[in-house]
Amino acid sequence: MPELDASPADQPGRKGLHAPDEPGYGFVLVILLALYVVVSVSDRVWLQPILFALAAVALAIAVLPERIDRRWWLLATAFVVVAFVISVLVAVWPNGWRVGLVDIAIAILMLSTGFMLIKRFIARSIITPATVFGAIDVYLVIGLAFSFLFHGMQSWNGDPFFRSSIEGTRNTFTYFSFVSLTTLGYGDLTPASDGGRSVAVVEVLVGQILLITVIARLVSLMRFPRTPTDP
Repeated sequence: MPELDASPADQPGRKGLHAPDEPGYGFVLVILLALYVVVSVSDRVWLQPILFALAAVALAIAVLPERIDRRWWLLATAFVVVAFVISVLVAVWPNGWRVGLVDIAIAILMLSTGFMLIKRFIARSIITPATVFGAIDVYLVIGLAFSFLFHGMQSWNGDPFFRSSIEGTRNTFTYFSFVSLTTLGYGDLTPASDGGRSVAVVEVLVGQILLITVIARLVSLMRFPRTPTDP
């Protein structure tokens, strides 16, 4: 009986071309762009549940291809549902430290998303349009995560985050976060506290690490592989 031809994904030299465990980089990018638009146009507290839900969906898409035990999925789902309900209650009855707590929870969700995306991005063996989306996702999710973290620190403490007279809105924190992540250093915004400066330094270091890992990996995937006949 003749053997059936192997599928393209199983043929030598084409492994990973359509990896079944690849996250939906394009869907994550859409969610991150929606998050960016929301934090850029409004600083309303009632938007926190929407921001939390978008961050949770982005994490779910990034983690979905993972082989995780069902019990962990149930625990994670229960945690997200409880945290979402808390974010709704905080939006209805806002308070400084409670708003800050939800912001920090959103930042943790987004940092977890970034970790999962980096993990899968580095494991890629070839470059595809999805791979490019993945590189963009990593930068967006880390920059947005730190913007929520900065806003959460200000809300928690109740003190102005910046030394200047500029108000610390979500839009301002998003701008400051990406300036720090890319190490541009315009100098127009400066954290007033030691804690704020320390977190900003961490983001600068993360930005440099992303250049070493994500961008370097993307460049290496652009190189054509050598064949046995190459000199």
